[in-house]
Amino acid sequence: LSIVQLKFSTNHLNTMDAFWLVVATTVIIYILFCAYAIQNPPKYVMMKAPAFKAKIIAHRGGAGEHVENTLSAMLLAAEKKVDMLELDVHITKDEQVVVCHDDHLLRVSGVDNYISKLNYNELPFLKNNIPLDEHSEVLGGSTQNLMDRRIPLLEEILKQTYPIPVNIDIKINNDKLIEKTAEIVSISKRENSVAWGNFDEKIVRKLHKANRNVNLICSTRTVLKIIFFFYIGLLPFIPLKENFLELPMLTTLYKRSGYCNKFRPVVLKILAVADWLLLNPVLFKHLKKRGMQIFLWVLNTPEEFEHAFRVGTDGIITDYPTLLQNAPGFFIYFSSRHWQTSNKIIFFYCFSNLVMSLAEELLADLEEGDDDDYNVAEEAAEGEEKETRTRSIYNRVTAVAHLLHSDHFQGIMQRIADRMENSHLTNISGPVESHPEYLLIVDANGLAAEIDNEIAVVHKFVRDKYAKRFPELESLVQMPMEYVACVKELGNDILDKAKHNEQLQNILLPSTVIVISVTASTTQGECLTDEELAIVMEGCEMAIQLNDAKLKIYQFVESRMHCIAPNLSVILGPEIAAKLMGTAGGITQLSKIPACNVLILGSQKRTLSGFSSTTILPHTGYIYYTPLVQSLPVDLRRKAARLVAAKCTLAARIDSVHSHSDGSVGLKLAEEVRSKFEKWQEPPPKKLIKPLSKPLDQASKKRGGRRIRKMKERLGLTELRRKANRMNFGQIEEDILQEHMGFSLGQAKTGGPGGRLRTPQVDQKSRARMSKTLQRNMQKQQSTFGSVTSVRRQLAGTISTVTFTPVQGLEIVNPQAAEKDKSAEAASAKYFREDAEFIKVETPIPGHHHNHQSK
Repeated sequence: LSIVQLKFSTNHLNTMDAFWLVVATTVIIYILFCAYAIQNPPKYVMMKAPAFKAKIIAHRGGAGEHVENTLSAMLLAAEKKVDMLELDVHITKDEQVVVCHDDHLLRVSGVDNYISKLNYNELPFLKNNIPLDEHSEVLGGSTQNLMDRRIPLLEEILKQTYPIPVNIDIKINNDKLIEKTAEIVSISKRENSVAWGNFDEKIVRKLHKANRNVNLICSTRTVLKIIFFFYIGLLPFIPLKENFLELPMLTTLYKRSGYCNKFRPVVLKILAVADWLLLNPVLFKHLKKRGMQIFLWVLNTPEEFEHAFRVGTDGIITDYPTLLQNAPGFFIYFSSRHWQTSNKIIFFYCFSNLVMSLAEELLADLEEGDDDDYNVAEEAAEGEEKETRTRSIYNRVTAVAHLLHSDHFQGIMQRIADRMENSHLTNISGPVESHPEYLLIVDANGLAAEIDNEIAVVHKFVRDKYAKRFPELESLVQMPMEYVACVKELGNDILDKAKHNEQLQNILLPSTVIVISVTASTTQGECLTDEELAIVMEGCEMAIQLNDAKLKIYQFVESRMHCIAPNLSVILGPEIAAKLMGTAGGITQLSKIPACNVLILGSQKRTLSGFSSTTILPHTGYIYYTPLVQSLPVDLRRKAARLVAAKCTLAARIDSVHSHSDGSVGLKLAEEVRSKFEKWQEPPPKKLIKPLSKPLDQASKKRGGRRIRKMKERLGLTELRRKANRMNFGQIEEDILQEHMGFSLGQAKTGGPGGRLRTPQVDQKSRARMSKTLQRNMQKQQSTFGSVTSVRRQLAGTISTVTFTPVQGLEIVNPQAAEKDKSAEAASAKYFREDAEFIKVETPIPGHHHNHQSK
């Protein structure tokens, strides 16, 4: 029986060992197969890579450097050459797609209302220094121009930021919003340069159904699916339709939120594990091989940037694009594509849970090195080809600029032309805000601001097209209208027309014309074809027409300034007041601008081109060049311009509430300005001759007391000096020296009438005394040191301490040596003297009455 039991147990053990051996072999084969598939994804899961690559993504247009989600923020980020703009969209009550992060306007504007409940023209302006997040204390950027804080339309941002890619976040699950957004993207021909998405999987599906040509961003559900299948090894066999993966750094977001409670350490540990699972470099490599780009959001510090570089991200979404551009290691990472994470760290992330053999690990290292080789020249060529391709989409200026031929523009200009026939404003009955003339002036000021934006778009179009012929002109002429006029005059014959062109000298400064003529002789540009030149000239004509329309608006507003801004017109004149209002966007917007910014309204950039900057006056706008300021001397003009700007701000605020429509306050302010100007120019007052004070010989007050009396006795006149100062009446004095006539001993010579000079008695009160410190120093100097042949006392500094002795010839003696020896001897006189002996104190023996000392 025991033999049978032993055989049965042996067979059972063999069966179990075989089972676990099969299981272990299967698991190892599965792990190795999945690892190989992660390194080499199957072809059927490969997706088409996006047409662009983004490294710097400006979150809400760079919310930390400008007011978030505004047109000016997007244009500023475009000037900084970011790779992508991130924005959020909502829909208004009148079905206009606007760019704003919050549907509730309280955080961004201070108005307790919702975008979906207001029409577009009822939306308030955004406020300055908007908090970056709902629970964050960090404030965003600001701007003093009110028009830069308006909530923009998605259509105008897509049009004016072309061809920069845009990341659109659909904030709400609204079918009308998705439909309108898809329509705007399609009309703008931005399918290849737009990526959209949301955290909600339902919204992402609707977006993909609305337009399959637009790039998709992964939802939260897709992100979790990717992470799950990656760590079980099946991700290489799961197809994905998304093109972009946006991941947060959970630990950074939690720290930035400011939550602080007793569970904070535990939460941070959990989030650190989550970050370890999400930010896996090998996962990023696998997704990149499949054609997907990975972005990390929202990173705002150099430490966060460095961590993103280390894990191998494709792009960084940040509120501070300038800080990211200047971050240490940014250029090295994104230019050479060198991942700073070593292969050991990568495999530590990848196979910490998956066992891999050393040979396969080495093979994976070699394959990763081959895959990660990056050719900078090829990417540059690809970028230039992409830029050329995107620029060729818009071959006509009418494709990017629509304002000139719009019904809105034509209607306002026609109304202005009709009103210009009437030289005077009709009488206003009732509130001025409801009068058609006033409403037309407000619309005209708004149109003037739109014309400025449209001129910027046309200027960019002309600049891009004309860069083929004269690429250096963009840096020489910076103002849009000057550039457009210069392009129209130069055309294709830049070398001849730049040298001899009187019209060009009327447009630009003579120094700039000289620089253009010199640069034109060395330019590397190519001649434009007739068709390309016609396209450029069409853009120039449109810009000139828009500028003429703006001047016509200024002329109309100037003729009506006595109604719209009577007090401001009294100070500056109708022409300058109309220009200020047109630049600010109306009298209401002008009243909200501080005086320091009103001062620089209308300032222009100038290109020095290597010439002196003494004639260039920075920060000088319309107010500086008014006749009122220019009538003063040069050294007073800046001070005068600041004063006039302050008074204009007060007058604009009065006119904005339609108070004192007769201009009385403006007259009063103008009179104050002129009176101050006259006061500044007055000659300095004549210096008065101050007479000397009366020479009154009054007795000065004397101090008293025992100490003062003793001091007077000690320092007072002695009896000898008192007698020397006395003279005998009728007696000829004898001079002591021939050179000192009149100096004699007086009565001290004889001691009195008929007496003789006696030895003066010493008065103890007036006797010279020495302090105890002086006495001690003198005794020290008079003491004797050394032997007979040494220096016996301290001498003056002019006497050397070198003596000649018969023993050694020349001897140098230290006078303080003897004193130091005495002090050292006194210190060691007790225990360390030469005759000192060791003393041992014995314990007394009981019965004995005396102590025994043994030496």
